[in-house]
Amino acid sequence: AESGIVGTAIGMAMRGYRPCVEIQFDGFSAPAFDQIVSQLARYRARVGGRWSLPVTIRIPFGGGVGSPEHHSESPEGFYANTPGLK
Repeated sequence: AESGIVGTAIGMAMRGYRPCVEIQFDGFSAPAFDQIVSQLARYRARVGGRWSLPVTIRIPFGGGVGSPEHHSESPEGFYANTPGLK
């Protein structure tokens, strides 16, 4: 579902909207990783700077949630070091 959520936000941004989406836990962003890194982050470079995609993605992260597995992962370094993402 996360890939669909981000893909829908990208499409909305292409139509002039400024979508703000939320992925419940940082570990759940893995299914949307390709959408975020390969499409959203690179779009401005792909079109020669003529347009950008004003999408906000809210992803809570970090430990202390008290849940196992994905709920306490912190892979924000992947996104912080991706050219094209703020």
